[in-house]
Order: sequence, then structure tokens, then C-alpha cells
Amino acid sequence: MIGKISKGAGFRGCVNYVLGKPDAKLLAAEGVLTDSIQTITDCFQSQRMMKPHIRQPVGHISLSYAPEDASRMTDEILVSLAKEYMQKMGIKETQYIIARHKDQKHPHVHIVFNRVDNNRRTISDRNDCYRNIKVCKELKEKYGLYFGKGKDRVRTHRLKGSDKTKYEIYHAVKNSLGKSNSWKQFISELSKQGIKTEFKYRGRSNVIQGLSFTKDGITFKASDIDRSFSYSKLDRQLKETNSHSQRSIRMATNGSHQPAMQHENTYNSGNDVVESIAGAFGGLFNPAPNYGDENAEAAFQRKLKRRKREESTGNHSKTDTKMKEMENNDFIHTLDAVYNLCSEIKERIVSVEITDEEESNDGIILLSDNLQRLQSEIAEMKVGLSSDKDGRDKLRAAINLRLKEINEVYSALSTTNERIFAGQERISKELQRIQSLKIQNDHTHVIDFKTSRPFLWQVVMAMIILLLLVGNVYQFKRNMDLSDNDLKYRLIKNVRWCF
Repeated sequence: MIGKISKGAGFRGCVNYVLGKPDAKLLAAEGVLTDSIQTITDCFQSQRMMKPHIRQPVGHISLSYAPEDASRMTDEILVSLAKEYMQKMGIKETQYIIARHKDQKHPHVHIVFNRVDNNRRTISDRNDCYRNIKVCKELKEKYGLYFGKGKDRVRTHRLKGSDKTKYEIYHAVKNSLGKSNSWKQFISELSKQGIKTEFKYRGRSNVIQGLSFTKDGITFKASDIDRSFSYSKLDRQLKETNSHSQRSIRMATNGSHQPAMQHENTYNSGNDVVESIAGAFGGLFNPAPNYGDENAEAAFQRKLKRRKREESTGNHSKTDTKMKEMENNDFIHTLDAVYNLCSEIKERIVSVEITDEEESNDGIILLSDNLQRLQSEIAEMKVGLSSDKDGRDKLRAAINLRLKEINEVYSALSTTNERIFAGQERISKELQRIQSLKIQNDHTHVIDFKTSRPFLWQVVMAMIILLLLVGNVYQFKRNMDLSDNDLKYRLIKNVRWCF
């Protein structure tokens, strides 16, 4: 069940459209003579003249039902549903007609009503679109009518303007989702169809909290097109698609890469070292506790124990030598990456404007010193790096300790910066408040009635004009009363003539 509401200025065109079609059937009427289309129009127009200043006295509602409910929709049921719909919409005590059309596959009726009711009041149209959706939903739930499943069944060729564009974007997004496993590919697919994707960020951060689509100069929020098109749901769907594709690739290539997997297990301890260092350094940018280090440490210890067992059984030779070389190479690459990252952070610290707060300055200096010490230790230990396990363990422990110190300093520095930004925001708001203050100047005027004849003339003229206005208002009210009496007399005369 779908209701479409429209309003107009003339009854003639609306009544001709509703009853003028060959298949149109008048099901019900109230307050009008149904001899012909002309008499119906005259009755509507007579009551409409009770409030001639209303620009849109015509109310037109189309109630459409799903084809699945066609077998139930007899004329009596359609009239009953239409009357209940009007009751819930506040369309009471007024003229109306209900007509059925059969030019479409789905059953539907048209309601034409007078917005000037029998008591000379105007039927309100405030928020009628929202009330229409609510009432239709209530009636569908009450009588078990068919609920449409999505927007796929909408006949887009009958739509116009922004509605047509909206459904074109809907189908384009749905098709692009089936072809994409990343945001880049998804945006590219939409761009090929002339649709621009824009992301909405939270404040000045890089956190995405929404997106919108634009086509033919018309922009829609993603959630307005369909609730399943919100940023979080689209992102989740793209990630699921990507994971499925990756899983399929791994399953397809599992047989050909089996030896490589076995070889990887022999020297995976170097990767554990890399993961532990990356996890510890990742905590520099994330104040939350990081449990990756503990897991990596446990995995590393397990690898060491397993390697000792292999050494005790004599299962190491050339493979063990190659493994150590690969561990050293991976470890050296990791140290180089950490060293370069420290240099980049130091460059950004130098480029940051130093504030006046002593605590913030101390934090920046301390962070820079820790980075310098970390780089020095990396350079020294990199020179003395060997295949000795104890040396690598000492190096790893020293790096983890230094990274934890840097993480603590960074957390303190972040807290200080937040306080600084909050202070700046308060100062900015106070300045805006001061700028918005208006200076009021009081001027005093002294009037001497003895020497101010023009002022006295102005007072006299103002009193004369006021008396004339009062007289005009009284005469206008009297004319309106006479007009209403004349209208009532003509209406009574016409009704007698009709009967």
C-alpha cells in the first residue's frame, strides 16, 4: 500500500482526470451530487467559496496496492480502506469522492476531497507526507497487506526528476558492489556510470562518518537512497567480498605453494621478530594497550624451543645456516625501517610550532631525545649483529624497552596537546562572543511644544489617519458579513433547485 498526495487550485481538472477515463468507476461520494462530472465540480466549487482566499483547496490522494493483494481488493474493501485512511489522516467532515481505475496491473483508487470542510475550516496539510507513510504502514500491518521487498520492483521508467536519478544511483551502487572488492574499485565502477562519490569526515579528523552520491547535479546521502548503503554497511560488505576473494585465491593455489609453506615454517622466527617490533612501534600512535607484543614474544619463545629440540636431534645443517642468514637479513631490514621511521618522526617534530607551555616543550624534547637514543642503539647493534641468538635477544629487548618509553612520552604529549587545543578553543569562543557584542548608544531628544508647530500638525494628522483606518475596518467587516449572507442565500436557493 502506497499513498501519493497532491494538492491543486481547480477542481475541474482533477475531477475530469479521476472520472474521465473509460475504465474509471465511482465507488463512493459524500456531500456532492453525482449526476455528472459537472455537478460534482459545482458542488466542490460552491463549498470552496466559503474560504475563497485558500490557494490550493483541492486534495488528491492515490492509494495503490501490490499485485499480490489484487485478489482481495474488492470495491467494498477498497472503499473501507480509503475511508479509514482519510480518518487517520484527519480528512473529516468534508466533501469527497472515491474512484477506482483499472488501467494498471496493481489495484488503486483515487480520492478527491475538499480542503474546506463543512464547518468552513481548512483541513491541515502539515507534515502530510510523513503522516501518509505512517498511516500506510499501520494499515498494512493491521490488515496483513503485502510489504514490498526493496526497490528492485519499482518501475523506474515511470519516474521523473530526482526520483528517477535516485533509483538510477540505487541500481548502479548495487551492481558496482557485485563487481568490487575494495573502495577504489567501487568508486571507479560508479565513476564509469557518471556517479561521483564523496566522503564526509568527522570534524577535522580523517575519520569517515558518511558518504554521498552525486549524479546529474543532484546529490543524495547514501542512507537516503537505501538504508543498506550507509558507509559502515558498504565498508563491511566490501571487506567481506575481499576476504572471500582472498580465501578463494588461497584455496586455488594451496597445492602449488605447499613446499613454500613448509620452507616458511623453518625460518618464521625472523618474521616473529619483525611482528614484535612493528607491534611495539605501532603503540607509539595508539594509546590503547597493545597485546601483539606478548603474543609475538610467546611465539618467538616457542620457535626457539622447537629449534633447540631440532639441534638436539641433529636435524640442522645447511638448512639451519640458510635460516640464520635469512633471519639476519630480515632483522637488518626491520632495523632499517625503524631507523628511517624515527628520522621521519624527528623531522615532523622539528616542523611543529612550539607552544608557550613548558610541559609541552619538555615532552617534545624528551620524545626527540628518545628517538635519537633509539637510532644510536640501532646503529651500534646493527654493526655487531651476528648469528648469535643471545645477541639478537638482547637487541630485541633493548628496542622494545626504548619503544615503550617513546610510547609513554607520546601518550603524555597527546594529553598535553588536547589540553592546549581545548584552551585555544575556549579562547576562540570568548573572542567570538566579545566580537558579537553590540555597543548601544542612547540618544535623548527634547521637544519644545511651544515652538514645535510641525510636531503638533503631525500628531493631528496621525489621529485623523487612525480614525479613517478604524472606519475602513468597520466597513470591511460589515461588507464581509453581507457577502456571507448573500452566499448562504444563493447556496440555499441552488440546493432547492437541485432537489
